[in-house]
Amino acid sequence: MTGLRRRLAAARATEPDDRGAVTVFVLGLTVTLLALGGLVIDGGNRVNDEMTLADDTEQAARAGATAIDEEALRVGARWC
Repeated sequence: MTGLRRRLAAARATEPDDRGAVTVFVLGLTVTLLALGGLVIDGGNRVNDEMTLADDTEQAARAGATAIDEEALRVGARWC
């Protein structure tokens, strides 16, 4: 029986040490997910900013169009 124990101990001593491999994997996964989350938030903010700019531009064009005196324009009056 002691010979078997020695052989098992020798076999265990030659096996690679996998301790800590899961920690490295979880750390890498966490960093990756945080980076992707940051990109999603930044992308959403950019889309929101573009939509706000488009809305402001449309409102300015609409305000300018309503300020035109249509009667004077049809008669041919000059702009001041």
